Amino acid sequence: MRKRILVALIVAVVIAGLAAGLSVRAAIKGVPRLFERNAELKARGYYMGEFEFKMLGVLYYLNEGRYVKAYTTLRRISKEMETMQGLARMPEGASPEKLMAFLLERQDPTTGAFMDPGYPFFTYIAPTLNVVDALEGLARQTGQPLRLKHPLRFLEEIRTPEQLRAYLGPLLYIQETWAGMGGPGPYVSGVSELATPDELERNGLYRFSDEWKDALRQWFYETQDPATGFWGVRIGNADRWRQRPDISSTYHILKLVLDEWGENRSARYPLRHAGTLARSLLKSLDAPIPDDPVEQHEWGLGQSQGATMITRYLWSHLSRPEQEQVRRAMRTWLTLRYRLFRPADGGFAMYTSAAQADVDGTANALGVLRATGSLLGTRERDRLWGKAITAAPELVRTEVRRWEDAALPVSAEANSVRIYKDAPPAGDTYDDADLVQIIYLKDSPILDVMDLRQRVAGFIAAGGQGFGNWTSKEGLRDRPLDLRREIRAIPVSHDGLDLARIARDHPDARRFYAIGYDLFQAPVFRAEFVKVGL
Repeated sequence: MRKRILVALIVAVVIAGLAAGLSVRAAIKGVPRLFERNAELKARGYYMGEFEFKMLGVLYYLNEGRYVKAYTTLRRISKEMETMQGLARMPEGASPEKLMAFLLERQDPTTGAFMDPGYPFFTYIAPTLNVVDALEGLARQTGQPLRLKHPLRFLEEIRTPEQLRAYLGPLLYIQETWAGMGGPGPYVSGVSELATPDELERNGLYRFSDEWKDALRQWFYETQDPATGFWGVRIGNADRWRQRPDISSTYHILKLVLDEWGENRSARYPLRHAGTLARSLLKSLDAPIPDDPVEQHEWGLGQSQGATMITRYLWSHLSRPEQEQVRRAMRTWLTLRYRLFRPADGGFAMYTSAAQADVDGTANALGVLRATGSLLGTRERDRLWGKAITAAPELVRTEVRRWEDAALPVSAEANSVRIYKDAPPAGDTYDDADLVQIIYLKDSPILDVMDLRQRVAGFIAAGGQGFGNWTSKEGLRDRPLDLRREIRAIPVSHDGLDLARIARDHPDARRFYAIGYDLFQAPVFRAEFVKVGL
């Protein structure tokens, strides 16, 4: 997506320069650099939660034909990124209370939005919801109520059903010229993000009327594309258009239409074209990771959200052969995602060319892992692998005279082995009380989930970037890795089983258990080793 946005912006600079007699050379040269600069500033701890929405504001002006405004807005962003004037740096190592105070200071007193008021109205919605989500997590940590400094006054602009429809209508279409450049238009952040009104309501920050909610559901019901099942911007105009496949917008809207079990939330506005949507998503998820790193932003987010829609919301709408097709494809999903893992940081990058892990990249990766049933205690795991986990392999007892005589069972499916002392884990949980080592049996890029858990915990605890473009390190603690308790450091080995060495480190242990796990963390063998006298 970013590469296509760059092309669009460069064209806009040329048009604006010709129209206004402005110097364009420096602006053209600086457009690609803005995205690189965004990644750099995030890594240095700057708050960059507005950047992507500011860039979408430029695209909005292009679609409106306001080329000079697009040019001057782009120049404004460039200067801000170059000089860092007006950018705030997040307090490193700050307490949750200080982080809350920092984020609350980002709110504009006039609009109430967590967004620069000098940008189009549609840009206010997504960054505001992102910050509220982060504040909600911090409020739980501190035990403080979530209170904003200012009311969300900007929402009064779309308070009534009539105002809402008037706002949504123009955002439904993008001109062919700019769609050809790949610009997603304002629909992504200005329309689909409205599908989560409960986030503001449950915190007492704003109350939408039942009539407003009904109007929103009806509008989404009427604007789903029957040919693809997708929601999102339409390329063209009301008389002639085609649907842009938009996984991100569809993901947000689908959560309004269906609950997590795939059941309709409203009998009046049920999901239509479910099978069509599921098959469209399957086709999209077959796409390999792009070679060009600047195209990987949309791919990374789309793969995470698309996989989630398939296994959480639409699973019952797939035939059994299609469900098996998904299970087979998941191996590729995991392998591709782990290309972005950065061992030195313990997290995942957004782009294959990035040397450092990224908060947003890690959130995307954990979304894919959850969607594949690889994270414990989730509905996706129960749905995809519940039978395999319940029918665990029989525990095979082996008596040895010397610990060094212990050997692991041969298994082609085992990716990793966890060694426990005295007792095996209590069910399919993150029980690490007796876990003493994790062993990798092959040169696999995919981590054992207990190893991943301790790596991600280290990434969260490290300094530097605390907030991404749409999520935060603190928000990662709420992912299903049980990260809100102390994480024990578990030794990792790539050299096979050396039970004699493990026993020396744990002299009080009377027996050890070795449990092998496949790529999706389902057990494939269970062995008990007991030392007997000579």
